[in-house]
Amino acid sequence: MPTAKKGLKQAVYSFAVFAVWMLIWWVLSIAVGMEAILPSPLSCLKALVAMLPQKSFYVAVLYTLGRIISGYVIGCLAGALLGAIAYFVPILGAFLRPFMSVVRATPVVSFALLAWLWLSPLGVPVLISSLMVIPVVFGNVCAGLENHSPQLREVAYVYGFSPTECLKNLFLPAVIPYFSAGCLTALGLSWKAGVAAEMLVVTEKSIGMGLYDSKQYFEHADLFAWTAVAVMLSFLFEWIVKLIAKKSGNKKALSSERAGNA
Repeated sequence: MPTAKKGLKQAVYSFAVFAVWMLIWWVLSIAVGMEAILPSPLSCLKALVAMLPQKSFYVAVLYTLGRIISGYVIGCLAGALLGAIAYFVPILGAFLRPFMSVVRATPVVSFALLAWLWLSPLGVPVLISSLMVIPVVFGNVCAGLENHSPQLREVAYVYGFSPTECLKNLFLPAVIPYFSAGCLTALGLSWKAGVAAEMLVVTEKSIGMGLYDSKQYFEHADLFAWTAVAVMLSFLFEWIVKLIAKKSGNKKALSSERAGNA
């Protein structure tokens, strides 16, 4: 019951904050007095409702989700693998770290336009989403491996743990919290960069294409509506990833508890 009450209170609070921001937006749109510059919330809602019956809207959303999720997963796996390589092979780590720093510092637009020279507009968002994730996950995995307890490593050496046992009992427990945090941190970056790349290279059947068309034809209510769709999908994507991470953590804790009881 306390949990349910707390959840309800949080929902009411979130709705109140949302309502205040909508009110601020509505007041500003009235103050500006020009829909072409700042459309009202009602105009944007009407534009969004007008999109919903269109098949092209759902096609664009699904294709964008497919590209960005693919890029995100590839980036998480590649970042974890490269982080492990950098830790266990220091020479390669010295080679990889400057590259990761360059990737972090380079603007998305530069990567997107360079990638456009070699890839089709369909592949660019996948690559850009991956590139935004890899340095974050790489850094977190390296930090997790470097910060594991030296005492545990000594115990593993004394008891003659095999490489598999060291991986399972020493390195993975140290890395997983850092890896999960890196994946969650990179989530928003991946989504924003992927949609931006779709818009920059004019990827067909995408949210980015909807944003591009709205800008080109000065349909500012549609521009806000597509932006709202991108934001809502980003929140949904983040909620799903957090739920998966939470359930995985609970399963791991339950397995450890059972092993301890045994």
